[in-house]
Amino acid sequence: MKTRLMLAGTLVGAGVAYLLNSNRRDSFRNTVEQIQREGADVLDEAAQTVVDKAKDAAYEVKERIGGHDLTDDVLLSLVNAEMERMVSNASQIEVKVRDGHVVISGPILSSEADELVRRLEEMPGVKSVDNRLRVYG
Repeated sequence: MKTRLMLAGTLVGAGVAYLLNSNRRDSFRNTVEQIQREGADVLDEAAQTVVDKAKDAAYEVKERIGGHDLTDDVLLSLVNAEMERMVSNASQIEVKVRDGHVVISGPILSSEADELVRRLEEMPGVKSVDNRLRVYG
């Protein structure tokens, strides 16, 4: 038992002495910071992979329903979901759907307007998009 305590004490002492040396402490800190940065990069890549897979799944669903006429209520839900994903102020944009024709109106950032209209025009079931958006910013 005494041998184990002596060994543990020696290891703790050596660890403390190692970290008290400023060069080693800086090296240790740099290593920890590098591991943190690399970990953040891995998490960013994993998050992007999840987003990409979700987009792929959404497009697959859209392709499967593409040949069918959607009810206006379903199309309205799909348009609203797309807007929530793409636009920072989606709740301020009014959407109306009638027989597959979509009318959008309300304020939108200039950086978001063109991409939103393009995406909506490409959606299965959308026959036309009447863009009445008020672009700002």
